[in-house]
Amino acid sequence: MRILLAYLGIILLGAFLLSLAFSNANWQWLGFMDGVFTSTSAVCVTGLSVGITPILTTFSKLIIALLMFVGRIGLVTFVMAITSRSNNQTVQEIEFTNTYIVVVWKWS
Repeated sequence: MRILLAYLGIILLGAFLLSLAFSNANWQWLGFMDGVFTSTSAVCVTGLSVGITPILTTFSKLIIALLMFVGRIGLVTFVMAITSRSNNQTVQEIEFTNTYIVVVWKWS
């Protein structure tokens, strides 16, 4: 449930930032639903747009890029990478087994 609420919070924060007046070149308020759709599409890495991308400022395009980045690597991975402490963690060595793969090719 926490992960769902975190994704919802990121989508709504992105939608709010995208719908602000300074987010587009015309200095007009964008529709909140356009921001929600664009933000959801960016976080879910869908690639859909309502056509507002050409009028967005560099700030808004960076917001979309950040949303795409967080959505691509995953929220849990992003939070773990930020909050993990590298000096207190021990690295465990992993041993892989040696196996041989036999491939049989049958000619017809």
